[in-house]
Amino acid sequence: MMAWKAMRALALTLGIGGLANTTSPAEAAADRRGMNFIIIVSDSFRFDTLSCYSKLYPRYRAPNGEVQTPHLDRFAQQAAIFERCYAGSYPTVQNRKDLFTGTIVFPFEEWSPLSPTAVTFAKRMNAAGYWTQMVQDTPHTINKGFNFQRDFTGWQFIRGQEGDNEGARPQPLPGDPAKTRSNGMWPRQLANIQEFRRFEQDCFCAQTMTAAVQWLEHNYDQGPFVLYVDTFDPHEPWDAPPWYEDRYADTRAREAMAYRYPIYGKADIYSQAELARMRAIYAAEATLVDRWIGFLLESIERMGLMDNTCVMFMSDHGVSTGDHGWTGKNAMPMYEIIAHTPLLIHLPGQTESRRVKELVQHCDIMPTMLDLAETTKTLGLDGISLRPALEGRKMKTRPYAFTRGNGGLLVTSEEWSLVYPVTTEKERAERPPELFDLSSDPLQTKNVLRKNLGQARKMWDAYNQWMVKTKGEENATAPPRP
Repeated sequence: MMAWKAMRALALTLGIGGLANTTSPAEAAADRRGMNFIIIVSDSFRFDTLSCYSKLYPRYRAPNGEVQTPHLDRFAQQAAIFERCYAGSYPTVQNRKDLFTGTIVFPFEEWSPLSPTAVTFAKRMNAAGYWTQMVQDTPHTINKGFNFQRDFTGWQFIRGQEGDNEGARPQPLPGDPAKTRSNGMWPRQLANIQEFRRFEQDCFCAQTMTAAVQWLEHNYDQGPFVLYVDTFDPHEPWDAPPWYEDRYADTRAREAMAYRYPIYGKADIYSQAELARMRAIYAAEATLVDRWIGFLLESIERMGLMDNTCVMFMSDHGVSTGDHGWTGKNAMPMYEIIAHTPLLIHLPGQTESRRVKELVQHCDIMPTMLDLAETTKTLGLDGISLRPALEGRKMKTRPYAFTRGNGGLLVTSEEWSLVYPVTTEKERAERPPELFDLSSDPLQTKNVLRKNLGQARKMWDAYNQWMVKTKGEENATAPPRP
């Protein structure tokens, strides 16, 4: 560190790299080379944890009150708040494919490696003269040959999340085994925690955000760059330090068993006290993530990068802690708490928030970056550039957002939500969808399918027509028409 400081001091003395100019190095780099991009992805971060969405949907509550996310709430005050962002391909891996390629990959690609023929935003931005850097602890897009780091100029992987085994022996789990998801991942992560975690800064999201800051400390004035930061937190298992959990758990919740990796299924196997504890430990993890993303955001601001960098925050999907009678995801229908995701985008120099009501999806991120970087246009993308909305102009819009994955289907319009249950092909005829009027029922408590069958059929027809137009064939695996 002393050597680094000495080098910077010498550069300042000699005027190397523009450091002797009256403009900041970050501003000078922007003038020379164009806008930077920092993309922050937080897996399973529910949109209703942020205060900027509380006008649309009640804010997430734990036994001891509403979840607190002060750093992201502050960031939202100087960003475009996309009120209606929905996952396209689902869940984690498929969603990253949409994000990386600007296309919606369902139903032709499932949980699988990045296609060798996929053209990623990293590859396109490299060609445009950007340095692209990945810093992440999300294991599933790197391990087992999934190779999502492939096109980045540089990448750093923080080990130990979920099933990523650093070598510690899996540990036995407390509580009733029937109430913990039985995929073997939590015992491995518990072993990693017991072996390697000593302080809060050893938490995975803390390590990832710290690594991102350290990269910026050496490269903040070496633009243009794209920094992609991806943390798996607050995905289960929820393991925030106890002082975070103490903020949200009341006496009843503290006395209940903490099921940190709940089953993906019906919530009725848990007691009310166990569900209360579950809500508390998820809130704790969300606040932990906010604290360390806040460290990254404060560092970005301290380095002057808010003036020359487009900063994005997003999640891939949500998770249920008893909502609609379910815990986890995948097995449950893709209600708002699962498919509706946060998306905040700050343009360089932006000092006030702006609300965007149009339907957007993760496939829109790549064309937005290419547009803002003023690269050559790319044909064949499903995504829409969000640049007009970011600049306060009218943008091209889509009438429906389609979400597909794990046997479920969701069609969302400005007012309506057509939700198909997760089913096998044999079950589809027996399990009809639900239809909700989001304008009057954002919590999706009243199924109005019978009274609005025509609306549901219109939405199903739109999905099938989109499949024919965009993918070139009818979707034979789609659930039946209502």
